[in-house]
Amino acid sequence: FNKVAWFTIIQTFFVSTLSGSVTSELQKISENPSYAVELMAKALPSQASYFIQVILVQNFLGLGTELLRVSPVAQAVIRHYAAKMTGYDLTEKEMNTTIMGLRVYSDPLEYY
Repeated sequence: FNKVAWFTIIQTFFVSTLSGSVTSELQKISENPSYAVELMAKALPSQASYFIQVILVQNFLGLGTELLRVSPVAQAVIRHYAAKMTGYDLTEKEMNTTIMGLRVYSDPLEYY
């Protein structure tokens, strides 16, 4: 997770934000190169809002999907109907085990 977080920060902030700032101020920098740092300092706040929006959307959409647990619910439904179609008469112990690679909804294997 640490490498992915750093990659996201570097990719989004340094590449997108700085390149957006440079392109918007390129003409002014070419006219007066000594004020490049000052021009970039003024242009960065407008690009930083984009960075914050991207990070928020990436994190909140991902967390929302994790909280909904779409994949485990789908696996549990498929497992239930597959067990019925194949004619399994499952005992209580068998109902709580993995069948055909499909886990029960109560098995939080993804969250360890």
